[in-house]
Amino acid sequence: MRSYFFYLICIFSLTSSANSWSSPPFAPLTEGNKQKISSDRKLTDGQIKDLWEGDVLSQVSVKTEKETQKLDLWVSGLHPQNCKKALRKISHYEGYPEFLTFIKKSEYEEATKRWRLKLDHALMPFPMYLDFKMERVTKEGSFPFTFEKGFLSGLVGQVKTQEIEKRCQLTLTSQWQGVKTKIPDIVFSTFVQTLSEMGLKHLIRSSML
Repeated sequence: MRSYFFYLICIFSLTSSANSWSSPPFAPLTEGNKQKISSDRKLTDGQIKDLWEGDVLSQVSVKTEKETQKLDLWVSGLHPQNCKKALRKISHYEGYPEFLTFIKKSEYEEATKRWRLKLDHALMPFPMYLDFKMERVTKEGSFPFTFEKGFLSGLVGQVKTQEIEKRCQLTLTSQWQGVKTKIPDIVFSTFVQTLSEMGLKHLIRSSML
């Protein structure tokens, strides 16, 4: 249990440092754009404002009921560039290890639409191998995906991209239910939230170059 508290401290420290970057100023936020940003999610005006000003937000829920553990994730951010420019680099999945340090390997097969990833970091409890099916996200729209092998096998989700005032909103949602892992809910939730926020922040920042 002591190791879990240490792990949480490390995660919160990492989150703090990841928040230390700022975005350039943008146009005033209109009511129409508020509705687009919030979409079917019930976001507060403050959350919408944070997104508009360049922050990345996430909402994560992990619950264990008897021998079953459930995960629900939502993460979103606004890329400063339009979707055509932003997705040009973001859709190059094979290049992710070059700018996301916790991704050690990334392979994509066009014919089968399978994307295989190896994730590892000093603060991760163990290396994770992800194998899921998803299209290359090269345009605006909604793109479903599924994890077919590895950790969180059976997870389903969706990537949504939409252009708002020449900026590209990137949103990921996912849900998973499976046999209870050895990771306590609070640690699992904090880890997923940190990883998703850090990942999207670094993805946005790196794809601007």
